[in-house]
Amino acid sequence: MQPYIFTSDGGIIRSDTYWIVIVEAPLGAQWSFNDGVFMPLVKSRQAPPKKPFRRIQFSNIPAGTSVKVLACHDPCEPPMNLDPPPPNAAQSVSTSFARKEWFSLIRAGLAYSVVLPVSAGVGFPTQIRISNVTPSSNIAKRILVFNVSCVTDVANDSVIARMDDTAIVNGVFPSPFYDPTNLLSGGPAPSVTLLTQSASTVAIQNGTAIKVLSTPVAFTEYPFTGPDGFFYELLAGHHITFITGNGVIGNFGAALNNVGLAVTLLWAEVPLNYA
Repeated sequence: MQPYIFTSDGGIIRSDTYWIVIVEAPLGAQWSFNDGVFMPLVKSRQAPPKKPFRRIQFSNIPAGTSVKVLACHDPCEPPMNLDPPPPNAAQSVSTSFARKEWFSLIRAGLAYSVVLPVSAGVGFPTQIRISNVTPSSNIAKRILVFNVSCVTDVANDSVIARMDDTAIVNGVFPSPFYDPTNLLSGGPAPSVTLLTQSASTVAIQNGTAIKVLSTPVAFTEYPFTGPDGFFYELLAGHHITFITGNGVIGNFGAALNNVGLAVTLLWAEVPLNYA
């Protein structure tokens, strides 16, 4: 599975391609297979058995727009989300895409998982942070947070997820917890920074609240994400912090002290041009 983005200049994929999925495309854009006739874009196509597409060309892409595709160059990888072609060209525009590529990301060595358990801090809220702060030795990436779930050790609590793009300027997380696992055995180490804390050195409530999760029963796992996954996308320099909060309706914004928190994270690290 390989992501591609084509702008108004169009472009060509010159390699054996066994299936291709259109992630997003403007109305009017066209493609052709193996120097065939240009046709309106449909959501997906699979090559005939043992006869991969050897040349896929994209054209007629309006200025200021792009065509985003996923192409499979591995004959052993199963087809993904290959729906029947739409009945007319107007339905070929795909402005939304049910992200089904999680297993492809795992097989490409781009997917990671970690469980971050933090004991209660006396007199302070608990915070867990995933940051797309790329070390200088690594290539900048986009972080697709696929799945998040939380457990608290106090009943009738909540966990607040906050997103921000500013560095911590009034303290640091004193307890780095950096032991994630690549979901492909032998895959590369991740680029994200994972931090936990339950002390007063970091000001809370930074950033914008993007979701509040109620945890009415202690020691019970609650998911932030729906069955299709994908909670949030972090560009470079962005962070999501999970903070134990007051679970009382009308007071979700208040932090709650003396609460233990465990967060399970699944995420993928993809190139900046990933569609």
